[in-house]
Amino acid sequence: MKELAAASIPVATDGSTTANSSSPWTNTITNIEDVVNFGPVYRCLHIYAVSGERAEFEHYYFTQRKKQCQLILSLSPSQQVSLRNYSEFFSTLVGFFLLDDYLRHTMPGAGSSYQTYLNDLWANVVPKLVQFATKNAEGCKTDTELLCLKHYSVLFEYTMANLGFHTAGLTEMLEVIRKHYNDLLIGQWRERLNSIVADDNYTAITLNSSKDLTPPLSTYLSCCTLEFSSQAYPRVLAFSPMVPKIFMAIRDYIDACLIFVENVNLSWTELEDTLSRATNSLFTECLDGIINRMITDSEKNLLRLIQLTINLNELESACEHLQAYLHENARPQFCTSKDLDNGDMVSVPPFHDILLLPIVIFILELSKKGTEKLLRSFSNYHYLLFQLEDFKPAQPDDLSMVHSSRSHLYGVSLFKDTRARSETQIYTILNARIEEFCSLATYEGIFGGPGEGTIPFDELISRPAPSPPPSRASDYMKDLTAWLGSTFSAFTNLPPKVAQTACISASKHIVRLLQNILMGPNVKMVMEPALSQFALDLAECEKFAKTEPVPGIDKSILLLIFQELSQLLDLIKKEDWRVYFTNHNKPVGNPYDRVTPGAAIHLLERIREAEKKKSSFLGSIKKEERERRKNLDKVISQLKDLSGRR
Repeated sequence: MKELAAASIPVATDGSTTANSSSPWTNTITNIEDVVNFGPVYRCLHIYAVSGERAEFEHYYFTQRKKQCQLILSLSPSQQVSLRNYSEFFSTLVGFFLLDDYLRHTMPGAGSSYQTYLNDLWANVVPKLVQFATKNAEGCKTDTELLCLKHYSVLFEYTMANLGFHTAGLTEMLEVIRKHYNDLLIGQWRERLNSIVADDNYTAITLNSSKDLTPPLSTYLSCCTLEFSSQAYPRVLAFSPMVPKIFMAIRDYIDACLIFVENVNLSWTELEDTLSRATNSLFTECLDGIINRMITDSEKNLLRLIQLTINLNELESACEHLQAYLHENARPQFCTSKDLDNGDMVSVPPFHDILLLPIVIFILELSKKGTEKLLRSFSNYHYLLFQLEDFKPAQPDDLSMVHSSRSHLYGVSLFKDTRARSETQIYTILNARIEEFCSLATYEGIFGGPGEGTIPFDELISRPAPSPPPSRASDYMKDLTAWLGSTFSAFTNLPPKVAQTACISASKHIVRLLQNILMGPNVKMVMEPALSQFALDLAECEKFAKTEPVPGIDKSILLLIFQELSQLLDLIKKEDWRVYFTNHNKPVGNPYDRVTPGAAIHLLERIREAEKKKSSFLGSIKKEERERRKNLDKVISQLKDLSGRR
């Protein structure tokens, strides 16, 4: 008996325990009344019963016990107390109910009234335990402190459940602790992830030798393939150093969440769902804000945005492995016969009789505080027996019970959405830079609008001889195509669809800007010198399109985009209106299929205005010019009929 009372169960600093099959509590011990004298209680009950006052005795006893229980709860340790007081608090509470439960079974005539008293008392205790957990959890500043509180709470729940008390209400107590634990983890991981982002160089990783392959990169997915291992140095990875660091941080977070749910009564599906919810909280409450802030900070840095998009695409792909890692950690870990024979600590399925062990733990902890005699009696209580050799390890066939993954991490949608935002920002920056180049455009012969030339109208038409036609594209257009070429070369590691979309979007934006320069609402007149130069600039754009600026892009799509303007200029320069009207809306054999009647009207009206002003300025009109004016009016009229503008 003394040997059992003096025995101790290893309790780690975080409240976790280990089992040793050679411990003395594996022996069956009875005769509780040999160490605890319940005689005074029995005699008092007998006297009251003989006197016909049993109800008075029970009322007094129940009232006093309720006051004693309230006293125990009023001595709840604050959040500043040590691990030692958690043990004292829960052990005292367990001992209180153990004593009354023993008396309920042994007192003569104890019936439903005693059971009702215990049930009511327990129902009043549970909400106060939730308050206790809330108060202490709020005061915990480290994950170790919260894990300590969680471990003692779980042991207490297991113990009371094995005593026959309904512990469903204690779930809220664990949930309160879990929420504070997850909030604390998210705060820690926010600092870690912010540090990773701040230290990143936004440059693709280059490995010059095996010495450069250090953790966490050495354990990252892309670096563990046979294909990667067979490559010669230097090796290049498309993503920057932040990717393997973020991946490892998320895995570490899953591990930290797993520590909390260890030894909690959860089914495998509940365990996986709990881990998924906790990990999704990291994505939604932490990582989402960090990534969006990265995009905002990079909104004017195109190369940085490109690298960030590559990183997000890689992380999106890595989420599949994170999902598998989470599912694997949620699988049950079974002990083996070898583990039992060696006396090692083992992980066992929940709700097994092995959970009677916490009762002994609490008793032995409490015995250290001077109530040894009472707790020796508890140690002898008949259902506190623990027979480790009776536990049967799971057989390999039991692994078939492991379910398939049904959890879903938000990481895929998070990285996908933020990558889409980053891609949109790339398109926006491209367009803004294109606008800067096009703002430098000047065309002699365009009057009004963003591309207006520097030579006045009267000076331009008063020149004795027409200027020689231009022979090369404008400087701004050459600079623009050169910049686009170098920029698109940085798109190599982007997803092909993104790079191709960016190229097509940029081409369409160039055409829109050129249309606005040539025939925008502020353009009043257009003369021949501008048309010739414009045709050369469009030819430069088509030349750029033919170089396949982005790998895998369909060059014909880019050429079609620019043909919308080049066909219009060819039509007006050749005055090939008969062919245009004859083949209008024909799906094949139409050389001007990209020219709309509206676009032709806009440009011809500005050319006609220039002809009118020229005639007014010179004071006389030659017959050729008069005929040209009539033809312009006729064509514009036909185009309006064709477009239904009349």
